Amino acid sequence: MQNLGVKGVDRTKNILPENSGIKEIQQFQKQQTQFKQQAMELIKKEQQIKVGLKF
Repeated sequence: MQNLGVKGVDRTKNILPENSGIKEIQQFQKQQTQFKQQAMELIKKEQQIKVGLKF
C-alpha cells in the first residue's frame, strides 16, 4: 500500500533503524496499521463530505 501523506502523521516514523529488534519491528507494524486505519477513515469522511456537497 502506498504511503498516504495524511496531515498530522509524522512521516519520519515510517523509517526503521537498521538494528531494530523484534519488539521495535512489532511496534512499528502496529503503528503502520493504525496509520492506515486513520488514513482510510479520513478518506471515508472526505468522500462523505463530497457526497454531501452534491445535494
